[in-house]
Amino acid sequence: YYRAAIHRGMTDTEVKEFYETTPELCVRTLGKIYEAVNRSSAEFASLGRARKDQMEQAALEAAAPQKEEDDFIGVDIEALEESEMDPDALAIIKTINDQNKLLHDKVQSVESTATQPQENFDRVATQESALIGQQIENFFKSDEAKPYGDGFYGVVPDKDTDWANLSPGEKANRWAVIEMMDDILVGAEFNNRDISVDEAMRMAHLNVSEPQRTKVIREELTAKLTERSKSLSLKPAAAGTTDSSAASGPKSKEELEEATAARLAAISW
Repeated sequence: YYRAAIHRGMTDTEVKEFYETTPELCVRTLGKIYEAVNRSSAEFASLGRARKDQMEQAALEAAAPQKEEDDFIGVDIEALEESEMDPDALAIIKTINDQNKLLHDKVQSVESTATQPQENFDRVATQESALIGQQIENFFKSDEAKPYGDGFYGVVPDKDTDWANLSPGEKANRWAVIEMMDDILVGAEFNNRDISVDEAMRMAHLNVSEPQRTKVIREELTAKLTERSKSLSLKPAAAGTTDSSAASGPKSKEELEEATAARLAAISW
C-alpha cells in the first residue's frame, strides 16, 4: 500500500501522518490506491502487448517480398513535339513531366534505403540493454523486493547476476515482472506517458506479487511484534493484584508470542 501511495505522488511524511491520525481510514484509502495502481499497470501492459502485436505484424509485412515498381511512365514529349501543339503549352507539359520524373526517382531512392549500416544502432542498443539489465538486477536486490526473496523471487548474492541457482518458480516470477515491465513501457510510450524502467518494474512487481502480499505482510508484522516483545520487561504482579487479573495476561515471552500470533490469525486480510 505504501509503495502504491508513493507512486501516486504522496510523500513518506504524508503517509505516516495520515496513518497516525486515522489508521483505519488510512489503510482503506491506501488499499483503494493500491488497487487503482494495479489496474493502471494492467491497462498499460495490455496496451503494450497490443502495440507489440501491431509492430510485429508491421515488421512481417515489411519483410515480405515487395512488388517491383514499374518504371516511370511519363508523357511522350517527342510525339508532342512532332504535333502542332502550341509551343508554350508544350513547354509547360515538359516541365511538369520532368518534375514528376524527379519525384518518382526520389520516392524510389527513399524506399531503397531500407538496408542501412546497423553498427551504430547495434552499439546503442547494446548499451541500453546493459543499463536496463543493471536496473533489473538492482530492483531484485532492493529492500522493496527482499521480503519476497525466499520462495518467490529467490536470492542472488550481491555481486552476482547469475540466476542458475534459482528455482524454476523463482525464475518464472522474475520473468513475469520483466515481461510486464516491458509491456508497461511500450503501453505508456504509445499513450504518451513517460515512465522510467525503475517505475515500470515497481508497477509490475505490485501486480505480479499480489498473491504473495498477504503472506509477506503477516511475516513482517510477526517479526516486528516478536522483536518488540523481546524488549518488554515482564514484572511480577503488584501486591494488591488479584489472582484473576494476574492470570488474564501473558506471563512469559512465549505466551506473548502465542497471543500475538493468535491475534494476527484473527485479522481479516
